This record gives sequence, structure tokens and C-alpha cells, in this order.
Amino acid sequence: MRLDVHVQGRKVASLFRERDDYVLKYERDVAATDFISLAMPVREEAWRWPRDLHPFFRQNLPEGYLLA
Repeated sequence: MRLDVHVQGRKVASLFRERDDYVLKYERDVAATDFISLAMPVREEAWRWPRDLHPFFRQNLPEGYLLA
């Protein structure tokens, strides 16, 4: 599954799973000011997290029975 990530109504990145890693890849033509988080500035190299989502995305997951 691949999720589109938007900033101010524009697609700026894709979030997807690759093996055991979660990967956030910015689009090629994204401006440096369209970052998703201060901890994840725009760059060519993909952001990778082993086995779990970055805390910026985890904070938006449902809790309790909704998570199940």
C-alpha cells in the first residue's frame, strides 16, 4: 500500500512499506518549504524507519479498539 502525503493541498511525498522498513519519499519537484515535519526536511534521499512508523505519523493512528 502506498499513501500520498499532502501539504497545503499538494502532494509532496509518498509513504510506503518496503520489507521491514517504512519509507517516506519526497516528490522530485517539492520546494524546501513544503516539508512534512521539522524533523524530516525535504531531501532527495528517502527517510526510512525500521519496523515502525516515525512518531510524526504514529500520533495520527487511532487508539484502543479503533486501532484493532
